[in-house]
Amino acid sequence: MRSLVSIVFLLCWSCSEASTPAPTDYAKLQSAFNKASALWESKGSKTYSMKYRVSCFCPEEYNQPVMVDVVNAEVKCAVYAKDADRSGNAKYNGTIERMMSMVEEAIKNEACEIDVDYDPVLGYPSSVYIAVSCGMSDIPSYYISDVSLGKHGHACKTHKRHGARMLLIAATVGVVLLAIIIAATVMVVRCRHRVSTESVTKTVGNAKYLNLQEETVEVDVDMKKSPVV
Repeated sequence: MRSLVSIVFLLCWSCSEASTPAPTDYAKLQSAFNKASALWESKGSKTYSMKYRVSCFCPEEYNQPVMVDVVNAEVKCAVYAKDADRSGNAKYNGTIERMMSMVEEAIKNEACEIDVDYDPVLGYPSSVYIAVSCGMSDIPSYYISDVSLGKHGHACKTHKRHGARMLLIAATVGVVLLAIIIAATVMVVRCRHRVSTESVTKTVGNAKYLNLQEETVEVDVDMKKSPVV
């Protein structure tokens, strides 16, 4: 019986130990950030293109990969990578610089949980997970990839093509609507003309009928006035 109680105690103790998160080593996080930040800054480029993705329990458009063009550390264009025709502008306005600032702020304020991976060549944060407070749920994870320094234009070109396509569609719809309006106007005019013609014809016919009736009445009156031979 004692051995059984001991086994149960050991199992419960091991479960409690496994559920307790390891303390965050902020000094190690700061060191990794400083190294990555210096590497990124050494590239000296604030103009680049990248692919960005967020993973969270959010509406679908927020989880779609986004192609981003950044010029002078500001987002110039952002389009959905898989379905650029669906929307000219994706819901994203972040940059690598802003992501780096977010990580630095989390380390400085000793967020409950910080998990960051950095690109070994360029130094930008390739994946970021930050839980500001312990016990938080539905915490998004951020992913950055396909970074090309000194280059931009893919997202903007796609955005321009999308804009031109939308203008073409709008122009086509406008032409079709105009054609429908013209056709409807012609039909209304023809219908009114037909009604008017039928009305005139009917009026003339009624007049002829009335004249015929009047002539018939006059003949009858004359016949009644004429003496019988």
